[in-house]
Amino acid sequence: MNSLTVERMDNGRLSLIFRDVFVLALLFALPSAGVLLMPMALYLRSRYGLFTGKRVVFCAVILAAPLVFWLSSLATFLLSATFFAAGFVLVKSADCGDGPLLALGKAALTLAVLWAALLVAASLMVGENIYQALVVALQAMLHEAASYPLGDAASPEARAMVAETIRQARRLLPVVLPAMMLTPALVAPMAAILLCNVVESLRDLPRRWIDFRLWRLPDVLVWLGIILVCAVSMLFDGWLYFVAVNALILLALAYAMQGLAVMKFFFDSRRLPVAAQLVLIFLVVSQSFGLLALAILGLIEVWADFRRLGRRKPQSNHDKE
Repeated sequence: MNSLTVERMDNGRLSLIFRDVFVLALLFALPSAGVLLMPMALYLRSRYGLFTGKRVVFCAVILAAPLVFWLSSLATFLLSATFFAAGFVLVKSADCGDGPLLALGKAALTLAVLWAALLVAASLMVGENIYQALVVALQAMLHEAASYPLGDAASPEARAMVAETIRQARRLLPVVLPAMMLTPALVAPMAAILLCNVVESLRDLPRRWIDFRLWRLPDVLVWLGIILVCAVSMLFDGWLYFVAVNALILLALAYAMQGLAVMKFFFDSRRLPVAAQLVLIFLVVSQSFGLLALAILGLIEVWADFRRLGRRKPQSNHDKE
C-alpha cells in the first residue's frame, strides 16, 4: 500500500482543501485566534496525514503572510506559530503512543520555551526588558486601584482589608507572574486534547488518548511537591525561592486537573447529564477557592485512589470507551 493510500489524500475534493487552507491562514493572521491552531493541527493530521498536511500548512502560511500585515501584526503571527508548533508536538506524541499527560507536558514545555524565546527576542529588539516593564505597569494599575474610593457605604474594616489585599498583591506580583503567564501553556494543550477526544467520540473514530476521567498524574510528582513546599518554607528570597514558588503553582494547577478528572469520573458513574456536569464544574471553578479544592482532591486521589486506577492499567493511546 503506497503512502497516498495510507494518508487518504483528498485530491478529488480540492474545494475542501482550499477551505482548510483559507481557515488555517485566518487562524494564523487573526488576533487571539492562534490558540485554535492546536486542535487544527490534530485535525489536519487526521484528515490529510503528514504528507498532504504539511503542504496544506505551507500553502496556508504563504496565504497568511499578506493577511498578517492587513489584519494584525508580525508579533501576532509569531505567537500563533507557537501554538501550531505545540499542536505539532501533540500530533507527534499521539503518533508515538504517548499518554495524554505526557503529550500535554511536551506541548506545554514547547509553548514555555517558545514564549521565553519570543520575550527575549522582543526585549533585545526594543532595547527594554519587556517582562520588567509589564511588572511595573501591573503594579501601577494595582496602586491606582488602591487609591480608588470605595464609597461611603464601606466600613473602615472593609477599606483596610481591601488596601491590605492590594498591597500583598503588589508584593507577590513579581514573584508569581511567570506562573500566571505559563498557565495558558498548560490549559491550552489540555483543551485541545479534550476537544480531540470529544470529536473522535462523536464521530466514532479511534481514540488517540484515553478519556479525561481516567487521567492520572505520576505518583512521583508528589515528592516533587514536597520538595517544592520545603523550599518555599525555608527560602524567603533569591532565585531558588522564585523558581520554587512558580513551580509549585504550576504543579498545583496540574493536580487541579487531576481533581477535575476525579469529578468527571464520579459524574459519569452517576450518569449525570452533560449539561448538569458543565454547570457544576463551572460553579466549582468559578469559586475563589475552587481550584485549590480541586488541587487538594487531586492530591488525595494519589493515596485514596477513588477511581481504582491503580488496580487497572488503561491503555494510554487508541483507547475507546
